[in-house]
Amino acid sequence: VVEIDSFLAGMHDRFATSYSDGNSFCCQINFTPLGAHRLFGLPMAELTNTIVDFADLLGKDAAELLVRLRDCDDWAARFGILDRFLLQRHFTGAEGRREIAWAMRQLELSDGAVQIGDLATEIGWSRKKLIHSFQRETGLAPKGIGRIYRLNRMLSLLRGSAKVSLAELAHESGYYDQAHFNRDFRDFAGLTPGHYLAEIALDALQTAAS
Repeated sequence: VVEIDSFLAGMHDRFATSYSDGNSFCCQINFTPLGAHRLFGLPMAELTNTIVDFADLLGKDAAELLVRLRDCDDWAARFGILDRFLLQRHFTGAEGRREIAWAMRQLELSDGAVQIGDLATEIGWSRKKLIHSFQRETGLAPKGIGRIYRLNRMLSLLRGSAKVSLAELAHESGYYDQAHFNRDFRDFAGLTPGHYLAEIALDALQTAAS
């Protein structure tokens, strides 16, 4: 257990849980891996499966930002403060390799189904160079990012399916078999697909009753 006030979380290839020990208010910002690489100016591989204190990462700039956000009593004004902070870092940050951005886009468009060797061939890199460079900038190897896109595809199908057949949906999402899907689901969600579906049904009943 790590106790941190404001933090930056890197890419994870397993589930993580956050707890609060009392009343709190917060603002969560989700960055793309390449966006985070540009904004924070460090190899995202250094943050894989971990979190770091925001103030420790950016020093004085982060400390001043957090004070301004806490002192502000209006959410619209807070978002304005954040926008200006992030835009300034975006314009002063170093752009990552275009080849990595292209490979990331292909993984997204294919829901993680594109072959890593095909990406490397198209870019003109060796497979080893692509994996190393990709992991350095995003925090995960192409295979890990592909697993996330594939699972997101499966989740979208689960939400939109009236009659759920996990085996059929797993095949449609690009999994070799349902066992393959079950392993990925447990890694990322921390529970089985069956338990996840039960929680969805319970939420639906509670919403309908309220």
